[in-house]
Amino acid sequence: MTTVQSSRASTSASNLNAPSDNAQSSSPKAPTGTAKRRNPDSPTGNLAKRGKGESSEAASTLQAHTRFFEDGSSTTTGSRVPSRVPIAQRAGHITAALRGRQIDAVTHGTDKAALEQGAKTTLGSWTSDSHFHPTQYTQQGILPEEMLAMMDKVGVYRSVIMPIPTDVIPCGHPDNNHIPPEDYYVPKEDMSMARHELTAEREDKIAKSAHLVVNQQVDADTADFMDMSGLTDAQRDRLDPMVTGLHLGSPLSSEALLKKLHKDPGTFTGIGEVTIHKELVERQFDGARQANLTDNVQPFKDLIATAGVVGMPVVLHCDVDSTDNQRKNGLGAPQHLDGIKKLLGSPEAKNTTMVWAHFGGIGRFVAKPDNHMENLRQILRDPEMKHVHVDISWSRVARQIVMKQNAHGVEEPDPASIDAAAKLITEFPDRFLMGSDALDPKKEETWAETGNMYKPLLDKLSPEVRHQVTIGNYERVIVGARAKVRAFEKHVLTNEFMKRNVRPSGPTPLRDGPHIEPEKLRAARDAAFAAAGVDERGEPVSNATH
Repeated sequence: MTTVQSSRASTSASNLNAPSDNAQSSSPKAPTGTAKRRNPDSPTGNLAKRGKGESSEAASTLQAHTRFFEDGSSTTTGSRVPSRVPIAQRAGHITAALRGRQIDAVTHGTDKAALEQGAKTTLGSWTSDSHFHPTQYTQQGILPEEMLAMMDKVGVYRSVIMPIPTDVIPCGHPDNNHIPPEDYYVPKEDMSMARHELTAEREDKIAKSAHLVVNQQVDADTADFMDMSGLTDAQRDRLDPMVTGLHLGSPLSSEALLKKLHKDPGTFTGIGEVTIHKELVERQFDGARQANLTDNVQPFKDLIATAGVVGMPVVLHCDVDSTDNQRKNGLGAPQHLDGIKKLLGSPEAKNTTMVWAHFGGIGRFVAKPDNHMENLRQILRDPEMKHVHVDISWSRVARQIVMKQNAHGVEEPDPASIDAAAKLITEFPDRFLMGSDALDPKKEETWAETGNMYKPLLDKLSPEVRHQVTIGNYERVIVGARAKVRAFEKHVLTNEFMKRNVRPSGPTPLRDGPHIEPEKLRAARDAAFAAAGVDERGEPVSNATH
């Protein structure tokens, strides 16, 4: 499998009407990073003159930015630049486009038509997806190459790959031989149920309808299907596979992570989505010692710390409240809020990039608590939690942010909630990431549902903040982790390291007992980097920026 880093690609503001020789521009005869000047008369390479009365789209041009990869493949992004910009301001607009601060089109083609087609998306704009599941609870789903084809239509620039790490095993049927065709933890007849319809009795029935069993094979499956996909370097650069198949309650989960990285180097970027507390799911978990925020949290803390040593971000699903607590006590005192704050603020988490999923723990049936935005504000402004981010994924969550029920039970827009969310995001623009939480989508509209639901919120944000939420923070949090993980794999997870530190029973340099100690792993990492003369990103120390 090809591993792509930014140092392996060149960039140029290119004329997409020119002959299709982009692949040759990255040949061995031309040094990587060299940009070719194209035809100055090109409508995509320059600011074209427009007549009066033309639409705003016609009064702009797509400024092309092409990255060339070692295998000859390329990715071109287009950013709309106003046509009537004073000469003195043109350089600034083009520079902003080249830096990727705005993405209005994406294509792997090499002509103007391909770029213009790349501007037509289901979402109407482009975003990156920090929360996407290609598989269902039966480990069946969409292939990487199918993902990319749909991403081009929906308007998704980059996406994580988060396989569902549990198998659903339907149960409770009288003959004990019939296996119902369920592929989700909620039976089909209950999936459209509204929150107020989930009574305690109905929740008990759903919880008993299936068991969920941890499947640690899913990460090997991800690596296998990535290998089988035959993606070009440019296509591979748009995907970030994540490790999910870990038993969070097991103190051996950190060791399992290292084994997965060693077995499939160059594959994974982060960990997650992994789950601590989730409505229904935690009751369906089949097995002892499920991780939680009270009496079995330490193994997960150690896994978080290990992820920080490796350089992997962790995407965490943890409901802020429980359905039982909300039925009994209302929405004013979220049951898990204090526990999640203790976890995120713990010494084990401080050096790890954490992403709290679903706008901070809102769920299908767990309602947005009172003062939720203020509770999140307290976390995000806490200097001990500067490593904490929030993804706003899941259409069920988006609906709670932008909609409300009026006195007649009819759903309508909720301007107050939208304003509160927009204010919080604007206050912390570098801490929020767009995500869909789409699950093995069969059509474009399904993948686009969350983004379309959030349009009233996104429209409240400034262009700069909107870009950070939809594109920029993914680049920093997710893409920015790639080089760190690759450096750890290359310089730390050698065969000798695994044989001497991980496999043997008894004490090793990584542990005194049977479980890896993150601080000893950190010391081993630092020693390996020092011996190789590189920093945490694998860059020579002499050339590192300090």
